[in-house]
Amino acid sequence: WIPVKNRMLLDIGEVTKNMAGILAKFYTSNQNIVVNRPFKQKFYEAPITLAEDYRLDNDEEYWSIHRHEPLSSTEVSVYKMVDSLRNIPVVKTYTEILRIAINGYKKVGKVDIGPYLNVFSNNDIEGSRFQLGFRTNYDFSRKLILSGMLAYGTDDQRFKYHGAIDYILSRKRWTEVGVRYKKDIEQVGLTAEEIIGSSVFLAATRWGRMIRPFNDENARFRFQREIFKGFTQKVQFQYSSFEPLYNFGYFADPDQTDSPIDTRYTTTELVLESRYARDELFIQNDNERVSLGTLRWPILTFRYTRGFKGPFGSDFDYQKFGANIYKDVNMGFLGVSEFSLTAEHIVGTLPYPLLRTHIGNESIFYTEVAYNLMNWSEFASDSYISLRYWHHFEGFLLNRVPLLKKLKWRLVASAGVLYGGLSKNNQDLLPDSFSDGTPVEPIGALGDTPYVEVGYGIENIFKVFRVDFVHRLTYLDDPNVNDFGVKISFQFIL
Repeated sequence: WIPVKNRMLLDIGEVTKNMAGILAKFYTSNQNIVVNRPFKQKFYEAPITLAEDYRLDNDEEYWSIHRHEPLSSTEVSVYKMVDSLRNIPVVKTYTEILRIAINGYKKVGKVDIGPYLNVFSNNDIEGSRFQLGFRTNYDFSRKLILSGMLAYGTDDQRFKYHGAIDYILSRKRWTEVGVRYKKDIEQVGLTAEEIIGSSVFLAATRWGRMIRPFNDENARFRFQREIFKGFTQKVQFQYSSFEPLYNFGYFADPDQTDSPIDTRYTTTELVLESRYARDELFIQNDNERVSLGTLRWPILTFRYTRGFKGPFGSDFDYQKFGANIYKDVNMGFLGVSEFSLTAEHIVGTLPYPLLRTHIGNESIFYTEVAYNLMNWSEFASDSYISLRYWHHFEGFLLNRVPLLKKLKWRLVASAGVLYGGLSKNNQDLLPDSFSDGTPVEPIGALGDTPYVEVGYGIENIFKVFRVDFVHRLTYLDDPNVNDFGVKISFQFIL
């Protein structure tokens, strides 16, 4: 006794006078049913889910062939109406603006041009920086992705560039391989790899005074595969060179009393990363795989980095052990909470740019990847543990205020705690000054007291803006720090 067809009709009347009603229809049709062929019990425990790439390459002709029953005349009219709305000039314009705002790129045939946030910036090292980048899209190839960037600074009169080739070996068990070469100016603790997902904040760091800038030359090879559902393994091999553009130096041999001071170094690293996210849901947007999070289980990430001294002229031998646990918790009518617990331990005597320079934020933009009232490069650690917490109250509080309920603003809260330190060996590696008396720019370290900041704010302002009010609770003796700040950010909430 198995249902062959189901039909559900959902009729929602006008909730308010200014709101339209909704008529939704859901159809389910089953064919090719096989009985008396049982599977193991684990087979039935797994929920039925759509394939991540079910929309790719499946045009209307595909659905007309595979749809069990043809569309009714009413349903065909609805499809035509939706297509007509999409082609209205004002709708197309706003859709394109929204797409560019979300991913930063403008689609031009088989190539995406961007990201537009980085087209122009101005800072004390490069002067006016002009940049143009591209990446190929799904119309170019569903497997091969080419990308690159070229930039030029009017003050330093230098070209910066990067190029990458990525290849998707499998979409069923997401597998990809890629190579990249980059030559650009970066900032200690503010590289693009450390600020993934915060494009506005990253673009803001390119304006004004650059923080501990350096010339970065990096060559990288990576391989990533989803071993089984939810478990992804990544292997990365990279070579990097560090050439400071500020007063940086370290003792080449700290055991000698008259050790020379070096300013540059190179590294060769092997990075192994394992990520386990049980029941994680994905969608494939062209050649990108976008996570929708997990249903019940936390996301666990473990990373091991091995630095080799000798190969390709690299200068240090070290190991890094890192772990992260991320979980969002549905609190019912109280809203939704998010937790992120991170710990890392670094073995080896290293200059601080190779340690963990914690991400601060002196810009006006709020970001979840940084401590928003910590100064740029204020602290570095070789061992640390960090707890980040965010809570979205949804409509729990503001929906009870009549005027605010109509605005649909949402209250948010946040907190960040960081406990870490810098070993004596790593502190002693940093000299006070060069031989000519020029001071070496110092780096701070956390003491026995953890760094703590808390915040609260309002999101969903005009569906786009968010405003956060942040308080810094510890390490307030430095006159250059602020104990209170107001930050803004942009987000899109349906």
